[in-house]
Amino acid sequence: MTNRRDKERPRVFSWLGDLSAMRVFLQQKPWLSVWGPVKITNSVLRSLGVIAFANNPLTGLLILVGMFVGNPSVGYAALLTGSIAVLTSKALGAPDGLVCDGVTVFNSVLMGCVVTAVFPHTQLTADDALHYWLAIAAASVITCYVDLGLNALMAPTGLPAQSLAFNFVAAVGLLAVRGKQLGHGLHDVTAAAAEAAAADAAFNATSNSLYAPEDHNVDWFKVMEGTVLAVGEVYGVGSMTPSILIWLGFLLYSPILSCCFYVGSLIGCCMGVVLSPGPLSQVYAGLWGYNSLLVAGGLSYFLRPSLNMLAAVTIGALMTVFVQAAVLPLFLQTEVPVFSFPFNIVVITVLAIGTQKGTALTFLVDRSFHEQHLYEAYCGPSQVQDCADTDLERNLNAS
Repeated sequence: MTNRRDKERPRVFSWLGDLSAMRVFLQQKPWLSVWGPVKITNSVLRSLGVIAFANNPLTGLLILVGMFVGNPSVGYAALLTGSIAVLTSKALGAPDGLVCDGVTVFNSVLMGCVVTAVFPHTQLTADDALHYWLAIAAASVITCYVDLGLNALMAPTGLPAQSLAFNFVAAVGLLAVRGKQLGHGLHDVTAAAAEAAAADAAFNATSNSLYAPEDHNVDWFKVMEGTVLAVGEVYGVGSMTPSILIWLGFLLYSPILSCCFYVGSLIGCCMGVVLSPGPLSQVYAGLWGYNSLLVAGGLSYFLRPSLNMLAAVTIGALMTVFVQAAVLPLFLQTEVPVFSFPFNIVVITVLAIGTQKGTALTFLVDRSFHEQHLYEAYCGPSQVQDCADTDLERNLNAS
């Protein structure tokens, strides 16, 4: 991700945000040297931040600590899948700068973390646990292939593929496991009828719960707590201490990004109170906030700072809650989480506006961190470019 911006920015920016000084230093070191393990570590840590647009190894370190505090298995999954993804990306010939920045790695890391968080692997036998970790390792390799392929397909549009690769591999994997457990053939007619009746009863109970008196007693303190926990849900560690550590990591990278994150999380959780089709426990846990959080952060990162960008952040966060409410019944039927499908749908749709000339939103091709974007937009030389001529490497850089 090294470009002329690194030469033109004020020197202090080299040690803030994305730590470009460290990036430039490490990119000059060969992989097959004593610096190899350092470069792999840097890439894995950066990938943890890149998941939420914060390309900083110190941010990634705080996120990793939060993972181990919340769920050590998630932390181990991040280290395993990240290391494998770095090696796979190099083997596939991905641009060196993108590998060093964790851009080609973060989808594999996200897949490992989230699947480990939702899959009950802790109850497996020793042999089954070994098979699970081997499967996660293989899935991280597959995710790299899918990520590079999706970015190549989207290159003509100038838009990043975001976390589509993670969503695809995680959903397919969990559906395949569920199919193995439940079978794909026809069930006994009597049993099927009984299951259908039970499902109808459960659906009716859920629908009726919308109007149950107890659901109107909203605990707004817990809703506000959910706005904090939402950032932990991004990484599959939705408890308070890990979430606080992750928030500190984002504050270290960019206070502006952190503010956008919280606005998105606040919108998501408050609207979740209105749109949640059942008990509010999921709102309190931050599950209705993390997709809106990511949309707000993503739009603020990819778009040129302006009042129109702030409007897009707000509208995008609202759109995300409605998309999540719309697709949730479909995912409940498959017993697969919504993951970040709502985020991907909304952020790609809104960013597409910025790729067109003459619109109120401007898609940034060369990006660093929010404070520098703001400086360049209003205090320094403009670095905005028309994204119509972006090539595959820049498109991968966008993800």
